[in-house]
Amino acid sequence: MLAPNFPTRATAAYPGHIVEDGAMAPDVTDWMVPSGQARDALIGAQRIFANYARRPAYLALTPSQRNYVQMWGLMTGSEYDRLVALVEASKDYRVVHVQGSGILAQYVGPR
Repeated sequence: MLAPNFPTRATAAYPGHIVEDGAMAPDVTDWMVPSGQARDALIGAQRIFANYARRPAYLALTPSQRNYVQMWGLMTGSEYDRLVALVEASKDYRVVHVQGSGILAQYVGPR
């Protein structure tokens, strides 16, 4: 995901959602240079995907993530929109699902 967009650790069952290797779904905003620029978010995503090279890689972009990055000053709404446009136009991503304003894109670029 680009950024968190839901409550975490909300119940005692939370540990049951941990991936077998102990890793959580990493957020791009944790791996990007804090510039607020869409291109730096794409570089952050590539850093994550390089660490999980043996697994399929997907980038989820949703309206609630847009709200999160704006609220915390990580990216402006217009820069988030630019990120979505870059992902949709990139040869390194293939959009595999669209629902409303949310997209799920598979990373197919080099790792």
